[in-house]
Amino acid sequence: METSNNAEFIYQYTSNVYEEVKKSIDIITDKLTKVLAFSGILLKFGYDMDSTGFLFSAKLLILTLLTITIGLCATGLWPKDSGRAGLTPEYLIEEHYGLDPESMRLMVSRARVEGISELRKLHRYRESILNYAIGCLAFCGLVFGMTGIISSIH
Repeated sequence: METSNNAEFIYQYTSNVYEEVKKSIDIITDKLTKVLAFSGILLKFGYDMDSTGFLFSAKLLILTLLTITIGLCATGLWPKDSGRAGLTPEYLIEEHYGLDPESMRLMVSRARVEGISELRKLHRYRESILNYAIGCLAFCGLVFGMTGIISSIH
């Protein structure tokens, strides 16, 4: 009887971790989408900037940074394998129908552990892309702000 409780605990725990990692990926994906949209809007403002004198270099830098940010976001949003558990419902029905519940839970849990590992790789990848994109966007904002200050002084 104690083994069944362990199998149920393992099953619930791995299912919760799997869902938490998937949710975290969804949050990062949402942020990437927002940075992409914001960068696209800023690209229009950067394009409309005055480009006389020193402002030409600033405009070129801003447009380059925004283009890099858009490229990073698009790369981060590009579909990748999401670490699905390798057990399909068809496989379970055809190959393991009638298996005792404890063994079934442990089999599904093992598959989920592999899926969690793959999802974490995807999470780290998208998170690093998001960090680079935000860095480019922040630097772009600084250049844009400094350009506004300098052009106001002159």
